Amino acid sequence: MQAALSDRLVGIISPRAMRRRMAARAGAELVDMSLKAARPSGGRRRYEAGRHNRLTRDWHPGSGSADATITQDLGVMRNRSRDLARNNPYVAALVRQLVANLVGDGIEARAAHPDPAIQKLAQEIWLKFARSKVDGRHDFYGLQKLAVRTMVEGGDVLNVWTAKDGVPDARCRLVEGDQLETPSGLWGLLNTNGPLIRDGVEFDGAGDRAAYHLLRDHPGDMLRGLLRKYDRVDAQHVDHMFEPTRPGQTRGVPWLAPSMMVVRMLQDLDVAIATKKRMQACIGIIRTMSRDEDEEEVDVGTETEAGEDEGSGSPALERMVPGMVVEGLPGEEYTTITPTADGDSDTFYRQQLRSVAAAIGIPDHLMTGDVGQANYSSLRAATVAFWAVLDDWQWNVIVPFLCDPAFARVMRREALLRREPRLAECTAEWTPPPRQWVDPIKDVAALVMQERAGFINKPEILAQRGKEYRAHFEEKAAVQALGDKLGLVFDTDPRRVNGSGALQPPSGFVLPKDDADSRSVVSFFGRMLDATERGDRAAINQGFVEAATALRDGDPNGQAMAAIIGALTGADEPENRE
Repeated sequence: MQAALSDRLVGIISPRAMRRRMAARAGAELVDMSLKAARPSGGRRRYEAGRHNRLTRDWHPGSGSADATITQDLGVMRNRSRDLARNNPYVAALVRQLVANLVGDGIEARAAHPDPAIQKLAQEIWLKFARSKVDGRHDFYGLQKLAVRTMVEGGDVLNVWTAKDGVPDARCRLVEGDQLETPSGLWGLLNTNGPLIRDGVEFDGAGDRAAYHLLRDHPGDMLRGLLRKYDRVDAQHVDHMFEPTRPGQTRGVPWLAPSMMVVRMLQDLDVAIATKKRMQACIGIIRTMSRDEDEEEVDVGTETEAGEDEGSGSPALERMVPGMVVEGLPGEEYTTITPTADGDSDTFYRQQLRSVAAAIGIPDHLMTGDVGQANYSSLRAATVAFWAVLDDWQWNVIVPFLCDPAFARVMRREALLRREPRLAECTAEWTPPPRQWVDPIKDVAALVMQERAGFINKPEILAQRGKEYRAHFEEKAAVQALGDKLGLVFDTDPRRVNGSGALQPPSGFVLPKDDADSRSVVSFFGRMLDATERGDRAAINQGFVEAATALRDGDPNGQAMAAIIGALTGADEPENRE
């Protein structure tokens, strides 16, 4: 760096000051150069993820709409997803765990209406429908399980409602996404004068779903699938369930889509590792003939069916098996080959399985069954996070697209048949399957504390366990009444026994009204007994006053109270009357 004129003038007086000035100016120039290098071209701030450089040279994502990115590959992804669910043990376990946690033994409905009579009638109607053969084979809870599994594997599922014996919306039929297809291929693009059809879904002028174009038979059927005959089904008769991830999305994608390639790679890796393990069980051998021996003079004999050379006794080395002993010919040399160990393939395999589970949103131990590296805290954290994902799927996908429409259809149908329009006003409060506790003692204690603090109520707690609170309370009251009638006291009855197993003190709001007289006598006896043991004369005198007052007023408990105070004190009158 060349010194400026001012620096040289300063240097005449103080060379040290000149060097400091030059060093400061050089540092300032370096900072300015760094800022210019970091500033984007054109002076605009940009995201690093949007830059084009050598690190992103091969990254060319498409800019298509939600439907454009799905339509062309949906069929291939659907077929591959089902193949993995059929043949890959980890994917099979993943799908089964998802369905079990999302649906379990069924997502149940609790009818809600301001009129208790209508509410009770609606509940009876729904239970009768849900437990019937809604599709000719499954009840509604079995239909939920099959619908959710179809959505997970194929991306979407359609529940088509049809009439039965002249009654509308009386029968369900699940249809796979394979049968939802636009007629004549390019109909949705070329038919500019008609309705807009995307992937088999017809839209009206307002952009709402108007109809679904369904193949009568599955296209994969060996015989009838070749006919490819379509039916236009009005949208009011179809419930289309899938998980939307972008606005304007018409169809859903298989849930395994982000991790299919990883699973496929792991399948190939699994075969390679298994082959290597088999090789490690054998000893590879290379046979070298003697140099001073002419190959033409060696009697090779004839090869038998077992692969052995009869002339030399030497085995066919291409067919090595574990435990084989090789006998060589004179002059032959054998070199063994021992394969190396697997290294860190097990760690890599486990990490990739974790990525597959994370892509779906479930804890990896549910897919692999491996909890060897887990503890209570990690399992608890993973389970709580998984419950949040379950809530999202249940309340934002399954309930609004499958359960709510079914309940509304049944109530509308019965409102017409029974001529009771108030049934159509009923809504449903859905109860997912109960979730098993990680630590029952801690979890129950937490629920009790939340209820005592007023954060939740008993109906909400019972709903989490899959119980309808009205029916539960009625059943509990019936059991307690029968126990009281037979004179039974259970250790789990909080009216009689506290948490430590001791008898509860009598309380007016606990005992029945018919026992009011005996309650007052028992309470008086307890207070007097305690006062006598403590030698509390004031409390004993107060007891005499209460007994005398009861006798004077004609209270039927007066005689008993006087007898109690006399028996405990041995006197008929108080020693000191205040």
